Amino acid sequence: MKKVLLSIVAGLFITANALAQTALPVMDFESGDRAIEIANCWSFGSVSFISANVISGNWSGQSGQATNISATNMWIKSPWVKLKSGNITLKCKLSAANGTVRKVHIAYLPYDAVNGNAVKEGTRVEFNNYTFATINQTINNISFPIPAAIENSSVPYKIMVSFAGSGGNSRFIVDELDIPSTYFADPTNNCLPQASIVDADSDGVADADDAYPNDAARAYNNYYPSASTYGTLMFEDLWPSTGDYDFNDLVLGYRYNRVTNAANKVVEVKATYITRAVGATMHNGFGLQLNGVTSAMVTAVTGAKSNGVNWLALSGNGTESGQTYANIVVFDDALRIMPNQGGSCINTYSENPFVTPDTTNLTISLTTASGQALSISDIVFNPYIILGQTRNKEVHLANFAPTDKASSTYFGTGQDNTTSASSSYKTKGSNLPWALDVPATIPYMKEKVDFISGYLNFANWALSNGTSNTTWYSDNVENRDKSKIY
Repeated sequence: MKKVLLSIVAGLFITANALAQTALPVMDFESGDRAIEIANCWSFGSVSFISANVISGNWSGQSGQATNISATNMWIKSPWVKLKSGNITLKCKLSAANGTVRKVHIAYLPYDAVNGNAVKEGTRVEFNNYTFATINQTINNISFPIPAAIENSSVPYKIMVSFAGSGGNSRFIVDELDIPSTYFADPTNNCLPQASIVDADSDGVADADDAYPNDAARAYNNYYPSASTYGTLMFEDLWPSTGDYDFNDLVLGYRYNRVTNAANKVVEVKATYITRAVGATMHNGFGLQLNGVTSAMVTAVTGAKSNGVNWLALSGNGTESGQTYANIVVFDDALRIMPNQGGSCINTYSENPFVTPDTTNLTISLTTASGQALSISDIVFNPYIILGQTRNKEVHLANFAPTDKASSTYFGTGQDNTTSASSSYKTKGSNLPWALDVPATIPYMKEKVDFISGYLNFANWALSNGTSNTTWYSDNVENRDKSKIY
């Protein structure tokens, strides 16, 4: 069976770092397009691709007429490679049974950064050749041992296969050129050899690209909203009533980092929550469900803040017990992590003492076992608050499902219009939510000031189900009445 060629096709680009870990594929010509192979750093001298009279598959290579005995007239050059031990093999036949001499030459080209040509090829060194004993159209299986002097070398070489002959007008047809080696060319840099790649933890990711160069289990950081910014979570805690609708009962800054390994599977989720304001008198908890991620997929949770409340039971891995999906109670009482320094509420009355925001750093470690490994798209964050230490009373973002612990008896009462997953945690008629997730840091309302009066286009956004006024939270006079904002 023919091997699949590396190619740059339909927008697919294979990076140099990835290729450094890849065996050089067999040149079997099955791409059918010389330009594709040139893009992959092969080169050809008077050798074309043919789809008739082939050796195997649908395509083979064909030289020009063999009327020159020079070994540098018709040839195939490999990309820069690091050679292994073994034999270079190929299949070759003639297009017609004529001619007096038909030879295949094999040579290597060392890398020469000083005296080489534009692509740094040093002087050609021929180390073997093969003469057709009989001038006919039989397929010849040709094998050349890699010289001991260059096998398993740490420096790059090119292999050059040449075709020469005299008499007649037949051509060489070639296929299945196999060079035991590791690809070491850089298609992004004129097909020159790659720079030396250092991979201290041997995970297949170069240290230059590895956020964890000494940890084989981790490779990449994947931040949301970004590595340098925070999003904002806001909650109104009088659900299922709208109450004062000031949306400052719990205000959190957040940043997520889904850490992936070299195979781009998530090994842990890191969450940073900054509690900015607690405009509530109720002792509310804050939780996070990873939708679709079962509790069994979590190996450990660290960083959660618990005060030993009697309604919270944890499994051995740190997730809440009795839940289908992984639930982490980040803290069970906001008023304990942000103690009041005088006056009512915390950081919502400008005349009251300011309380330094509290930072919670949460780490959720995940399994990478076969069949359970998760991709970034599998991690869906579902944050919520637990109202007044009543475990079955939760407030989630609009259209997010509650956890297994929530009671459905509150749905459809007060102003709540929850009848199905498509309308969960929204008010009747106006579609207003009780929880907000904004992918930027935004200010919140003064105590007991209606959110709609401060964010002027918010109500229209909610009523449209998020299709209009999508930047309602941005900082401009059309969107904000700053006199209402803390």
